[in-house]
Amino acid sequence: MTAIVRLRLIAFLLLSPLPVANAQHNALLPSQQRATFGSGKLTLGGLQQIQIPLGNAPEDVFAAQQLSSCIAPSNPQEVKTVSQATPG
Repeated sequence: MTAIVRLRLIAFLLLSPLPVANAQHNALLPSQQRATFGSGKLTLGGLQQIQIPLGNAPEDVFAAQQLSSCIAPSNPQEVKTVSQATPG
C-alpha cells in the first residue's frame, strides 16, 4: 500500500464513528420543546412600518415589501418599509 492510501484508510477509520456519536443528545443543548398554536390569527392593527436593518440583502427588502402589500388590504394606514440601523 502506498502512503497516501494508508493515510486515507486511517483517516476514514478515525472519522467514521463521528456521525454515530453526534446522533446522541448533547447535554449542553436543551431538548426539543412542545409547540402549540393558537387560533391562527395575528392582530396587526396600528402597524405603521416594517423595519429592516441597514445593509440588508435585496431579498429582505423584497420580503418586507411583500409583507406590506399583504397587510395593506386589512390595515387602515399605509405600512411603510424603513431601512435603519438596529441597536446592539
